[in-house]
Amino acid sequence: MSLQVNVDDGYVKVVGFATHQLLKGQGDYDSSDRTYTLAAKDLTTDVNVIWISQSLYPEAIKRLAVEPLPKLTTAQTSPLIERLSQSFIPRLAVSFPQWAAIMAHSSWRRQLSQRLSGQRPPFSVRQWLQSGVDQLAQNLGWQTVTYQLEGARGEASDATQIGLSRSLQIDDEDYTLAISCLDEATQAWRFELQKTAGLIAPGITLQLLTEDLQSFENNAVTATTAVEKLFVDVALTPNEGLVWAIDPTPDQYEPEVLYF
Repeated sequence: MSLQVNVDDGYVKVVGFATHQLLKGQGDYDSSDRTYTLAAKDLTTDVNVIWISQSLYPEAIKRLAVEPLPKLTTAQTSPLIERLSQSFIPRLAVSFPQWAAIMAHSSWRRQLSQRLSGQRPPFSVRQWLQSGVDQLAQNLGWQTVTYQLEGARGEASDATQIGLSRSLQIDDEDYTLAISCLDEATQAWRFELQKTAGLIAPGITLQLLTEDLQSFENNAVTATTAVEKLFVDVALTPNEGLVWAIDPTPDQYEPEVLYF
């Protein structure tokens, strides 16, 4: 889609659009800046045609086959993000597959954005518990919560602890994901999923992944019957990052790396 953006007047104008197949087949590719140019006569200017063609020709080939993106590890992305943050034109500083892989990962994309704007990396659980949840995390729904600790015999005590929580919607039902520290000495943390009203249905899975979205031992739990809550306990090293995920996927979910 070709757009004209007028920042001063605050509007975006759609000039026209073309399919991926047409752009790749008839467009002129400039390797110096990795862009395609398509003649104005080859653009469809009526945006309504998108919906009409989609309804009349749903099986029409509009996109050519695309090579799968590489699966980068955290060790690979850290120097890449560093290099991109120092570049005048970041997307040209590394190969396109590497750039696309970072752009496709919401947390890596967010890290790069923060570096380019000179802000500190977000999503530090320890920082949130000490100083409060920052604005970006609040926009995603994270907040601090205070809860009572149990006594030695499971009884309520006067001791309290601060944790984190955020609201989720899964299949039109309201849930809460909470994070709490179980033991400061061993750096044991708990991720806990609860339904706002009623029990969690069988089949729902809560899992944790590494920064580069890899599984590890005892990283997931699935409800086999209706249960009050699901939780995964994990021991972490300082500054280690984790990604939480739930199946079925919550509404508007994007992977986010939480650092501890």
